[in-house]
Order: sequence, then C-alpha cells, then structure tokens
Amino acid sequence: MIWWHIQAVLGYLYPIPIILLMLQFVGKGWRSSLLWALWAVTLVTAVRIILDLFLQNPDSFSRASPWGVSLWTLLIITVVLANLFRPGQRGTLELTVLRAGTLVLLLVILAFQPAWYKFITPKFNPLPYGHFLFVCCMGFLAAKSYLTSERKLATIEHELATARRIQSAILPQEVPLVPGLNIAIRYVPMASVGGDFYDFLTLDQTHLGILVADVSGHGVPAALIASMIKAAYTTQTIHAADPARVLADLNQALCRNPEGQFITAACLYIDIELNRMVYAGAGHPPLYIWRRSEDKFIEFANNGLILGPFPEATYENGEMALKPGDRFILYTDGITEAMNLSGDLFGENRMKEFIRAHGDLPVGTFADAFLENLFGWSGKRSAEALDDDLTLLVVDIASQGAT
Repeated sequence: MIWWHIQAVLGYLYPIPIILLMLQFVGKGWRSSLLWALWAVTLVTAVRIILDLFLQNPDSFSRASPWGVSLWTLLIITVVLANLFRPGQRGTLELTVLRAGTLVLLLVILAFQPAWYKFITPKFNPLPYGHFLFVCCMGFLAAKSYLTSERKLATIEHELATARRIQSAILPQEVPLVPGLNIAIRYVPMASVGGDFYDFLTLDQTHLGILVADVSGHGVPAALIASMIKAAYTTQTIHAADPARVLADLNQALCRNPEGQFITAACLYIDIELNRMVYAGAGHPPLYIWRRSEDKFIEFANNGLILGPFPEATYENGEMALKPGDRFILYTDGITEAMNLSGDLFGENRMKEFIRAHGDLPVGTFADAFLENLFGWSGKRSAEALDDDLTLLVVDIASQGAT
C-alpha cells in the first residue's frame, strides 16, 4: 500500500518540474500563465495528497472522477504547450530540444488518462519511454547549460584577474620616504578586488598629502570607481595643502560616476616644515590622533557630505600643530563595522583601546598587531570571510621631524 501511495504522489508531482523548466526557458509566460499554473498545480497536488491520506486510498480523486483528472491534465498541458510554442520566441537549440522532449511526454500523458480506459484498454504503455526521452532532453540541456556556465565562469575569472592587476597597479607599491615621518599601510580586500583606495601626494621632503577612500559596494564596479579617484587625485598636487578643496574637486569628478555609487574619503596634509597638519573628511570615519607626549587621544571629525551624489557639496578643513611622537590613524569603516560570530560590532571603543594600549609599538608592528587582534576577535581569519574591505594607514611623527 505504501508503494502505491508513493507512486500516486510522484504522479501528482510530475507537472511541477516541467513548469519550472518552462519558467526558466520562456519566463512567466503569457500574462504570467505559467506562474499561475505552477501555483495551481502545487495547490491541487497538496489537496490530492491530503485526500489520499484521509481516505487511506492512493489516487482516490482519479478513481472518483477520472474525467475531472483528465480535464485538469488537459488544461495544464494546454497552458504549457501554448507558452512553449508561443510565436515570437527566438528559435534556439535549447528551446527546440525542450519543445521536442516536452511535447512527446505531454502527448503520451494525455493519451493515457484514466477517462479513456472506459473506451479502450491499452496493450502497450509508452509512458516509461516518454519519460526516458524527456529525461534525455533535460540531460542534454543540463549539460549544455553547465558547459556554458563554465565558459562564462572562466571569462569572469580572467576578467577578475585583470581587474586585480589593474587595482594593484593603481595602489601605491610602497609608502613614501619622508624624513620625519614613519608610515605603514595595511589593505585587505573582502573580494578579489575591493572598493577601498589610498594614495599619497609627495610634494617634497617636508610636505605630504594622503587620501583614504571607501567606495560603496565591492568587486569590479567599486574597483573601477577607485581608478577614477586615482586619476582625479593625481591632479590635485597644486591643492594638496587644502584638503577641503581636494575633496570638493574629487566630488565634482565623481558626480559623473555612471554607476551611482557613493564614496567616503579622508584627506590629510602634513607639513613637517611648519609642524602642522590639515584634515578634511567626506562622510568618512574620523581621524584618530594618539598624542603620546600628553597621553592624550584626539578625534578629528571634520566631515562633509559623501562624494558622488551631491555636486554642490562643500568641505571644511581642520588644522592642528604637530608634536613629536604623534600617531595618526586613518581607516575605513570595514574595521569598526567588522562583526564577530555573535554579530557584535568591533566598534570605535575597541579600536581606541587598542591604540592607547599599543601606542609605543613601531608603525609596522602596530598595524600588524591591530589586524591580528581584529581577526582574532572576529573569528574570521580569511579575507573571503570579511564583511567589508579593510584599510588601515598609520603615520608617526618622529622626534627629529618636529621641533
């Protein structure tokens, strides 16, 4: 009895994968008729299964009303065939194979309905052969789809490799050597290519411009926007001493961004000769300064609007005198918004505590220790497990660089 119930349920279910295949190849159909057919078949299947269980009789509805089952089957077949052979569809090989396999199967199913048994008793059951032909057609489509997907995947991998090379080329290959400054940078992209960007404008031996930016999103689109930032920032040498002006000019360039993505940015100018720094931000996390000589933590949050959406946005500079031992930390929000396995954010407080506790470490050691602490806290040791791209830039004012 159990086997007959199983056989009946399989019979109820067979239209569902057929309709799902139609949805994949021809869409929702005319006036979403395939989608409606899918919902109807699912509902009727559920009712028939419940009825069989209640009556303890497999295929009870067919036994009670063979004409009703045949008319229901005819309706579903009509909807499927009408959409499968609808005029105006592009005659691809896949569609031709699907039409052939489905047509044979549905005609065989239609020919062997319970209602016809009153008039003729079939001596030969072609249903297994119809199913076999349909399965062969589906196997062909699956194999062809797999090979097509593999070719597309290979193309995407090639394009990603090219994008990685391009991104590696636009990021500085080494930090600038400026007497009086010690600089370390750590960049960890979430995807194969990331949306974080950083760059330097080395004006001379005593003046340095720094930019850290974070493009919304990840992957190739974000990397392309980063390349636009690179091109725009390299033209800002003349305005490097005015970070607010630099951000305003970058904003004008990025407002033509066709992808509609927005960018946060932090722009820093360090003047070793006059012992001062100038900072401006665009929707970016604040600049942190650890003043070792006073055991003091300073937070610079001179922030204007994000870059990209607002052509008329303006920005303001904040200025501060430098002291020997000052440590500047620029970063992207992938650090403070990193989450651990419990869903807790790393947050600004944990970051500040680490900066205070490890302020005496050299910049490179500090940057490595910070990332090790972050990954250890989050429980995510690989870049693929990150929630966002990470960029950490640390600048120390050496004793000989400030008087």
